[in-house]
Amino acid sequence: MRVGLMQESEFAHPSGRFEKNHEGAVTFVPEFLPPDISYAPIAGLSAEAHMRLGILEGVGKLIPNPNLLIVQYITHEAVSSSKIEGTEASNLDVYQFEAGGVDPNGPKRVLEVVNYSRALHSCLEMVNEGKRVDLKMLRHAHKTLLKGVRGQNIEIGRIRAVQNWIGYANCNIENATYVPPAAHLLDGLLENLEKFVVEPPTAMPVLVRCALAHYQFEAIHPFEDGNGRVGRLMIPLILASSGVLGRPLLYLSAYFERNRTEYYELLRGVSKDGKWMEWIIFFLTGVIQCSQEAIAVTHKLLDLRSKYEQKLKENRASGNAIILAMRLFSKPVITIPMAAKYLNTGYPPAKKAVMYLVSAGILEQIDTRKRNKKYIAREIVDIFS
Repeated sequence: MRVGLMQESEFAHPSGRFEKNHEGAVTFVPEFLPPDISYAPIAGLSAEAHMRLGILEGVGKLIPNPNLLIVQYITHEAVSSSKIEGTEASNLDVYQFEAGGVDPNGPKRVLEVVNYSRALHSCLEMVNEGKRVDLKMLRHAHKTLLKGVRGQNIEIGRIRAVQNWIGYANCNIENATYVPPAAHLLDGLLENLEKFVVEPPTAMPVLVRCALAHYQFEAIHPFEDGNGRVGRLMIPLILASSGVLGRPLLYLSAYFERNRTEYYELLRGVSKDGKWMEWIIFFLTGVIQCSQEAIAVTHKLLDLRSKYEQKLKENRASGNAIILAMRLFSKPVITIPMAAKYLNTGYPPAKKAVMYLVSAGILEQIDTRKRNKKYIAREIVDIFS
């Protein structure tokens, strides 16, 4: 939805209507979900995507301690989703930020990514507790996402009461590429979206539901800022709440980022020409690709975990060293105080475990500070690079 100005004449077969807001600006109001279309043309692709998801679910069950590896997937998703919005930060930036020694008021770009990770992790915990993926959860995600970063002067965690629009930096509404619905129309649109997510049509495959819900959230643009990230965050939450993926290992933001122009063009194509099929096909293709990638990454992580475990046991490493090595799969950049916390021990035993892993080639020092030196598990980081 970022290509070309929003001209009514270009919307040949729109999936919504145009309506002026109280200031006289023309806005686009999407139709309620679900759209009145036939899903028969994508039945085969949908079945393949769900099959790949099932294979990923099976591979996920092989993970001994899934919570340790899932942190890595969430971080990767946070980096990719934030990159789509122009926030350049790497997985390593996030790991180093979380390892401390960085002024939290300085690198806002990294904090944006960290906040996304926190928001997603928090919402997944809420889903695991049986909570619904409803507007309350999305407001919580938005509040977590924008805390202390870009957009901090807006009402975080609240549905907008003003008109927003999409366009180039600092453009006015007349030059916008897309103008979402006026604020007074949001209640009805969001009520429909929430009902669609929590009480979906029985015959609709969950991945198709994810595709439709993601478009609709983007079209509504209910927050002043951060809509793209919250909209992408919805996808793993819907998958988790539906029960089709017991462990949250599938994330699509890397696929959207690789195909950023097509991603926005297809979202706009739904609004302009009602091209639901093209968007759904793109979405399902992404699920297939990302499932295959996640399967490969999971196998690499499991193989590396087994390699470390076998190597350490053969060399009769201490229990602390083995425990710490396994913990590196969730936090591959650590300090000795972090190690002491993970091991629930004092500084000297933690230092001994860290130094052992350095001598074993699993960790390496990455800075020259006198205190709280950082150590990286390079092989783990490289798997997600």
